[in-house]
Amino acid sequence: MPFRARLNPSTLARRVAAVRPVRPLPGVSGAPSLAATSASASAGPGPRTLELRSNRTYKTSAPAQAFSFFRRKPAPIKPADAVMATLGPGLSDPLAAAYDNLIKWIEYDGNTRRLTGEEMERLMAAISGRRSAAAAELMQRLWNDLALHGLQPEDRYLRQLIYSLARNGKADEALALLLDGHAAAIEAREWIELVRCAAKSGNTDAVLSLAENGIKDERLYAALLNALNGKDGVDSAQLQALLDRMERNGVKPGLWTESALVPIYIMLGDVASAKSMADAWPSVEDEMLRSSLLSAKCEVEIARRDVPAAVEVIRTMAGTDDEVPPRASSFVINAYRASPTVRDTVDAVHRFRGETGVRLSKEGWKRLILGMDVDNALALLEEARLEAAVLDEPLAKALIGQLCDAGRIDDAMGLYDELVIASDADPTNESRQPSMDIFRRLLAACAREGDTDTALSVLAAIKEKGFVLRTPKLGEQLTALIAAAPDHVIALDLYKAFRAVSGRWSAATFSFAISAFVRLRTKSSAVPPPDFVIEMMHDMRKAGYQPGAEILTSVLASYASLAKRIAKLPPTAETEFKRSALLSATRDVRTLTSLDPLIVVDLNLLNTLMNALSCCGASAEALRVWDEILPRLSSEDKRAGEVSVAIVIDACSYGGQFARAKKIWGWATRHGLNSGLGARSAWIECLCRYGKYEDAIAAIKDFSDPPADKDLAAIVLKYGFRSDSPQVVFDALQEAFPDWWPDLSKLIKK
Repeated sequence: MPFRARLNPSTLARRVAAVRPVRPLPGVSGAPSLAATSASASAGPGPRTLELRSNRTYKTSAPAQAFSFFRRKPAPIKPADAVMATLGPGLSDPLAAAYDNLIKWIEYDGNTRRLTGEEMERLMAAISGRRSAAAAELMQRLWNDLALHGLQPEDRYLRQLIYSLARNGKADEALALLLDGHAAAIEAREWIELVRCAAKSGNTDAVLSLAENGIKDERLYAALLNALNGKDGVDSAQLQALLDRMERNGVKPGLWTESALVPIYIMLGDVASAKSMADAWPSVEDEMLRSSLLSAKCEVEIARRDVPAAVEVIRTMAGTDDEVPPRASSFVINAYRASPTVRDTVDAVHRFRGETGVRLSKEGWKRLILGMDVDNALALLEEARLEAAVLDEPLAKALIGQLCDAGRIDDAMGLYDELVIASDADPTNESRQPSMDIFRRLLAACAREGDTDTALSVLAAIKEKGFVLRTPKLGEQLTALIAAAPDHVIALDLYKAFRAVSGRWSAATFSFAISAFVRLRTKSSAVPPPDFVIEMMHDMRKAGYQPGAEILTSVLASYASLAKRIAKLPPTAETEFKRSALLSATRDVRTLTSLDPLIVVDLNLLNTLMNALSCCGASAEALRVWDEILPRLSSEDKRAGEVSVAIVIDACSYGGQFARAKKIWGWATRHGLNSGLGARSAWIECLCRYGKYEDAIAAIKDFSDPPADKDLAAIVLKYGFRSDSPQVVFDALQEAFPDWWPDLSKLIKK
């Protein structure tokens, strides 16, 4: 019975009624019940029934499961809710992706829910505290998209935008917004951060002038004082000008100003004034100010080299839950350790914790690790892991740089792998994500050491991360790695991997890559496959550059050079195989140049093709290329025509076609293509190869404009050694060229 019929309601009713017990008819007591169990039925199903049941493709005991696909799936989360769900301390990329999805939905469906004002404020507040270019870019997008969400450009949104731009070094963009009439909305937090950013970029006057109109706060000037205390020293004139400006604007120096002045006094060498100023500071409740004052006190004690006093300040910071500056902890630990070894350093760290009650911070471990040589640094890193100090990107970048400089790529990749594991365990932590700087260092080391396998792994990781490789040494690194490749397949993989991650290439970069690919010679891959070269040329054309015919010319020249070397080897199955492979590759180039209309075929390329075919033993095919060259010679340069004549004469000479060579030489003589040394040498060799020494000597005598030189006579001398009667050839040369004979006779003695 068909499956559909078995599920028909009327069919099911009949099947159920068929097995119901039937009451016996009146008067018929011996009639058996249809529902009675027979002996055969009580024995259970037979083997055939069991076989059929085992072959069923559905489960009769749970018929409802067959319709489980009709169950409605839970409704997907709405795009706006997905954006808010992505908020949190972490990467900006997932948040940006969620916001991109929301914008696409809004453009696709106008009824899609937008962000509310409260959601937008929460979103911008969460992003403004992040230090990354992606965060600042996303903030600018949110500001520009306010109207799309039906929101007005209110001051609360502008303050978050200005703060984010300032924290991420975009003072000019922030200043442009303020000059556009939005300066009145900015409060102290944004002004201070903006002044600090402007001080780093050098654009201070315009920002400070606007800030002074908005607030009268000494923290503005303290931010500028901190910027004055640079590595190159303190400019006393700028310091005095800033203090005079504070006085003119009626801003009295307070604790914020003094906390910034103390490091300046130390830099100027006036440690006593810094000490007296710091000792006069009272206890304060403001957490930021207290932390700034205590950090300045640490600097004073470090300058005085007073370890007990520094320990006392650190204890005070520990009691108020203020973060201990890594410079202060490193100062105390370096004073405690007896020698700069790993064991003594760990002992000093334990002593530091015992005397101050402070666990060494991640930044403190980093300063200790980076202060040691690379081997001790790696050993100390293992100890730091026991203290729950996890490897982060800045530390990994510094150590990987040292390892790469030492040529220890395997150890560098081990650190990189550890960083990747840490980032996978905490994907929202930006400080554990490998940066482009790490990849650049690894690639540079791979290029120096010729490590192609590691380079491919690094390039794959760059692609996975979505980074773009930008380095002025791109062509140099790619060329070095291609030159180190074990074969042309790996070289092409390197080329493709670089192409996938390095954005737009210049024409010079393409030329470097293709030239390195063509020059590559290895035991397993002696010549470049032509289809690989053509693929690279097509990429170059897609990028907007016209690849020159010299690329294929160099490929064919390499084929011809290798074929000549093979011809000098004893004839074996291996040499014959190599020669056959070269001929096949040369034929592939010929086919590609014939079929691809975008490849510019010039006379130089045809000459090289003809030469390669001749060197590979395909003289007949070389002569067919000559037939293509003939119509071009009337419009080409005379020198190029003489090269063509020389190559075709050689092809005829090696191919056993002396009559064809003689005919071509006669044609070249009539058209003035017989004056070049290459063409004349080819003709003289052809005559000598066929034993026509008298004709060769006569041809040398007939040469004029320019006259022949003794190098042509030396060719006759060389072949004369192979003749049956060498002395006859030598005597004929001496008689024909008596002036040259003294020099030619020296060749006989050699």
